Amino acid sequence: MKRSEINGILRDSIKFLNEQKFYLPKFAYWSVDD
Repeated sequence: MKRSEINGILRDSIKFLNEQKFYLPKFAYWSVDD
């Protein structure tokens, strides 16, 4: 599985969770550099 596929799945998942009014903590959005 390519990293671009994983990133797409993560993007879609976060969008879905936000639509359901389920918000993740800020650390869920940290990048590798953080």
